Amino acid sequence: MKKVIYIFFTLCISASTLRSQNLVNNLNAKETEAVLVGIVTDKNKIPEKNISYTVKSEDKSYSHKGLTDEDGKFTLIVPKGKKYFVKVTKMGFEYDYTSQVPNVKGPLEVVQNYMMSFTMDFRRTYKLENIYFDNNKWDIKSESYPTLDSLAQVFITNPIFVAEIAGYTDNVGEDVDNLRLSQRRANAIRDYLLSKGVDPERVFAKGYGENYPVASNDTPEGRSKNRRTEVKVMFE
Repeated sequence: MKKVIYIFFTLCISASTLRSQNLVNNLNAKETEAVLVGIVTDKNKIPEKNISYTVKSEDKSYSHKGLTDEDGKFTLIVPKGKKYFVKVTKMGFEYDYTSQVPNVKGPLEVVQNYMMSFTMDFRRTYKLENIYFDNNKWDIKSESYPTLDSLAQVFITNPIFVAEIAGYTDNVGEDVDNLRLSQRRANAIRDYLLSKGVDPERVFAKGYGENYPVASNDTPEGRSKNRRTEVKVMFE
């Protein structure tokens, strides 16, 4: 797949801060090693969780692959003094970056912020009705199963159906807590769909927290509308 994208990243190097010292020590990095922290977000700085990445050194002496955590991060110990190629994959699209880790003395932490902005035209978006969670929890209540079973059947009977499960909250509480809660709820729904046989390459989960409200958060009714789950259809 080919898509026009704009990728922005910043590289911050800290060789003497207390934070770097602690992180390097906690991870048992050697004098010849550095801590490489990658942070993947969308253009609105919302973390991209469960994104596949690979990191390889130019001389092919180091290679690692994995998934970003719920904060859109990955943390690795890598040899100093090498150039690294970083590949991030989302929805079948691959984005390539390079990173130079200098060979300096002392604790070294290299932080890269990847802000990805690309155009994904969702064909349609609809609210997933009758999805229930307890307050501040992400365990799916059994009353939600009929709706999710029906959604799973859509995936199974339509082999080109690809969608994002989008979770949202109201604005009560801290921004970061709402973001994590929405991500965990979206993850829970995706996990349920996978348990029903849905191909993991065709369903994605994204928590948007209190961003993009559809009603005012000044009333209980408005907040209830903002606490929602949507299905964003990419292909069908």
